Amino acid sequence: QMLTDVYGPVAYTSCIEDPTNGASFSYDTQQSIYNSIFELLDKALQDFQSPKSTLEERQSFDYWCNGDLDMWIQVANQLKLRAALRIVKADPTLAKQKAEEAAKGAILKQDVLINKSLSNEQTRMFEWGDSGMNANLTTILEGFQDPRLPLYMTKNQADVECEDGKTIDSGTQYLGIRGGCDLPAKPNQWGNFSKIVCSYTTALPVMMAAEGYFLRAEGALRGWNMGTGTAQSFYEAGVRMSFEETGAGSADSYLADNTSVPGAFDDNVGSDNYSFSTTVTPAWDAAASFEGQLERIITQKWIAIYPDGPEGWSEYRRTGYPELIPVVRNSSNGTVDTDLQVRRLPYTRDEKSNNAAGVSSGKAALGGPDNGGTKLWWDKKAR
Repeated sequence: QMLTDVYGPVAYTSCIEDPTNGASFSYDTQQSIYNSIFELLDKALQDFQSPKSTLEERQSFDYWCNGDLDMWIQVANQLKLRAALRIVKADPTLAKQKAEEAAKGAILKQDVLINKSLSNEQTRMFEWGDSGMNANLTTILEGFQDPRLPLYMTKNQADVECEDGKTIDSGTQYLGIRGGCDLPAKPNQWGNFSKIVCSYTTALPVMMAAEGYFLRAEGALRGWNMGTGTAQSFYEAGVRMSFEETGAGSADSYLADNTSVPGAFDDNVGSDNYSFSTTVTPAWDAAASFEGQLERIITQKWIAIYPDGPEGWSEYRRTGYPELIPVVRNSSNGTVDTDLQVRRLPYTRDEKSNNAAGVSSGKAALGGPDNGGTKLWWDKKAR
């Protein structure tokens, strides 16, 4: 799912049917891949009822759930619900059917984290100085006065020299970097900004329990049968679960906050400032429109599933939420709309060299040019 949500049509069925064929693998449409995802999940949910392995055997290779089949059932249902909502604009009938099927089962009760003495390489990414926290996250969390802010990121890691000659001293502010801005070449200032709170021994996040509540909140908002609860109750449960899993304390005052909104971004290096137009707050608004309530759900889900960047990007493309700061410099030569931002990644150079016929079939199924501005099959919301 992550692969097709990045590129669109990808090699899939041909790889399964003839994995030894190294010459060419034809591409499947995204719609057919999603149909297969639902079939595989339904089959898995059946097989989990009659396991052919013991708990001890499963624990030896199961890095996600440590052999716990109940937890695997929760993962399968949540993934099914996620996939259903992804296609809500492309195939609303199937989306509703699969979402209601998934909601009949148990959704995750705790985060899925890989904790098998594997190295968390997100730490290395920031230690090398090639990464800094994005301004969207810092600005939204600061505007909401969100207690997860210091649990997600550090303050600036070194002095930052401003355009006006002033210096922001190390460790004094949460500093994010606006996408598409110019920073000096390496050795550069990327590593001077805020970075992820993480170490090499931090468990690797796979799927967040809070996501399941936000998925059901959106389903309920659409009038689907998501079980006992309302869009508001699922939304608030998702926020509480995120606070619990991150150790942020009680969410009571946060969920009652109907005044805090994403703040304005003040550029720390140049003059590329940005003021958010959204008036969304952490508190639920029963009087808001469908879009106003959907924006609350997706904004909080986007925060809660951090640092799952690919999933957050997919939800942004699907719904248009949360509001994100446009890039400062658009270097796409007109292929990507600055306000809509990147919709997919082009096929890789290696794939074009080693599987030219396959890439050709993918381009034909894509329905547009192989660039970052072409929308995927499920990306149909009017902007």
